[in-house]
Amino acid sequence: YDSLLAKIITMANSRSACIKRMKSALDEFFVEGIDTNHSLHQDLMNDKVFIENKHTINYLENEFLKDYD
Repeated sequence: YDSLLAKIITMANSRSACIKRMKSALDEFFVEGIDTNHSLHQDLMNDKVFIENKHTINYLENEFLKDYD
C-alpha cells in the first residue's frame, strides 16, 4: 500500500518565487472523496519560520505540528 497520491514540485529562480508558485499550485490542487494533508502543506507555505528559511530538519515534527489542529 502506497499512500502517496500525488507529488507537486515547483521550480523558480529564488526560494520566495518557488514558494509563491507552490502556493498557487496548492490553491489549484483538488482531491475529492478522501482525506488528505493538503491543508497542512498550504499552512506550511504560509509559516513564517519556513518562509524565512529558519527551520531545521526537526521543525515540522517538533515545532510546527505540536500546535497544529
